Amino acid sequence: MLNKLHLIGLIFLFISCNFSPEPINYGVDECNYCKMIIVDNAHSSEIFTNKGKSYKFDSIECMVNYLHENHDTDYVQKPDKTLILVSNFNSPGSMLNVTNAKFLISEKISSPMGANLSAFTSIKEILEIDNNAQILDWNTLVENFRNLIQN
Repeated sequence: MLNKLHLIGLIFLFISCNFSPEPINYGVDECNYCKMIIVDNAHSSEIFTNKGKSYKFDSIECMVNYLHENHDTDYVQKPDKTLILVSNFNSPGSMLNVTNAKFLISEKISSPMGANLSAFTSIKEILEIDNNAQILDWNTLVENFRNLIQN
């Protein structure tokens, strides 16, 4: 009997530690940064914490600005505490983990807040759009965002 209770307790512990994003309700949900309604499913992004809090953004640049302005470096440096997702530009509505995404800043693709920032699954996808592109990973993007968008 005691072993069954331990097993049940472990199952509940495992379930409570597992976290997943809350889907973005396009046309209804509001961006946590700029307060605009999220409508573009090719550029949206989301932060979901292990405490169950969801932060939704209408663009990747809104999310990065939110992280910088709120000094939420834990989200950047401790991915075990959060799940950070961005829309896959080539598959709108499909989300990518930022650690697996490749980022492009290019005037060839405009994004909702004007930073021309998009996320892709591969370098090949980016080069098909802009063969002179500067390709960024998540850490480089977050650390250098303000300098990158001013160029």
